[in-house]
Amino acid sequence: RIETIQKIVTDSSHSFESSPSSAFSPKSPSNSNDIIEELLAEDATTLRKVVLHFAYLFSVRQDEMRSKMNELYHFSHEAGALINTVRKAMGVDTTCPLSTVSRRVVDAVHAECSHCGSVALPNRFSSSRIVN
Repeated sequence: RIETIQKIVTDSSHSFESSPSSAFSPKSPSNSNDIIEELLAEDATTLRKVVLHFAYLFSVRQDEMRSKMNELYHFSHEAGALINTVRKAMGVDTTCPLSTVSRRVVDAVHAECSHCGSVALPNRFSSSRIVN
């Protein structure tokens, strides 16, 4: 059953949309077999609730769910890679909270704008509005 599910999930005949900036193909998690086994052990009612919750959260129809899941999977990996690149460029640990990274990026942009004589950013980008 696991092989059948993996084939369905990875079947290239099922297209999905990814971000245009996607420069990589994320791999399945190393524990995907365990995850699939756990899902197969669940009753249909529980799985139906999960599917309905996903459809509600992302306003997708049944035929759009797989595409949306793939889109979210790619987006989350791209966003995570970008955040880690910014952390590395800033010289902070990979465990540095995203709120701190965001605040430092906004502060750096403000400093660069004032240094170059550029017009200040609107207040909605002020780092004082970012909460840890």
